[in-house]
Amino acid sequence: MTNAPHPEESLTRRLPQEPHYQPLRPVGYRPSEIATLGLLILIVSLAWWLSQSLLVLVLSILVFALASTAHAYWRQRHARRQNRLAEALLEAGNLEEASASFEELCLNYLAHPMHPIFVMNRGVAMLWNGELERAMELFNSASESMKLSPIRFGSFRRNVKLHRALVLILFGQDADAEEILKTVKPMHRARVETVLKSPKGHDGLPEKTRELWLKRTSKNEEQPGQ
Repeated sequence: MTNAPHPEESLTRRLPQEPHYQPLRPVGYRPSEIATLGLLILIVSLAWWLSQSLLVLVLSILVFALASTAHAYWRQRHARRQNRLAEALLEAGNLEEASASFEELCLNYLAHPMHPIFVMNRGVAMLWNGELERAMELFNSASESMKLSPIRFGSFRRNVKLHRALVLILFGQDADAEEILKTVKPMHRARVETVLKSPKGHDGLPEKTRELWLKRTSKNEEQPGQ
């Protein structure tokens, strides 16, 4: 596990290599969308061949459109529910299960409006596991996605900023962290300091990440003249 950023690359600009984490996903049709289009063509052709009726053709298209819309709606609801369950697992300390759930969401819901949130939560799980560089890459990706999306993410956008600042502080890059924290209200930026100062528990750092933080702060205390 790497605990320090590569000096030749800015930590705030690093992005993950995995396609399902990246902010700019290639535009194109997925296999499921191709299959759906093929099924639509088949239904329309069959209806036209059987009836030679424009009315039946229009009704067939409407039925298929309604069915597709309903499927997309329930798929989005399922993704939101899975995300809430994964967040509950993370809060309960079931890091391995939560990580697996967030990973599945990132892989299976690339076109979902909440995909940047799934990526952010996957990064939080990495942060809790002490994988600071990897977590920062995913926070950067989620931040870029939210900038590009027409959706207003509200508190999620702020949470990404706070997590990015937290990782930078853990790496000792306080100046870069301050640049990010300038963009959030004082009442929210105080949460970062609360996390750093809190004992192990719900509001504090997870054990593996806290070890890295304590190692850094103890090193600073040993070198007061610097």
